[in-house]
Amino acid sequence: MENKITNIEQRQNVPQLRFPEFKGEWNADLFQNLIENFKLGGNYKNTDIVTRYPLIKMGNIGRGNIKLNKVEYIVETEKIDSDD
Repeated sequence: MENKITNIEQRQNVPQLRFPEFKGEWNADLFQNLIENFKLGGNYKNTDIVTRYPLIKMGNIGRGNIKLNKVEYIVETEKIDSDD
């Protein structure tokens, strides 16, 4: 009979289905370690066209996760308020 603990320890964090540009194991991390900057509120023009400003809305927030199946972006020409 196979030792279940050994079997679990040997398992890697590699998804069965993955895009070819990704290699190796994946890691879970805290959101605060992944984000460079954030701002609460604001009323910005948004678009489905990918820009350098992803917009996470309340609809993207789940229980313990962020749903990325419908991410919108702030238009490049939009002036973003700064508290600096």
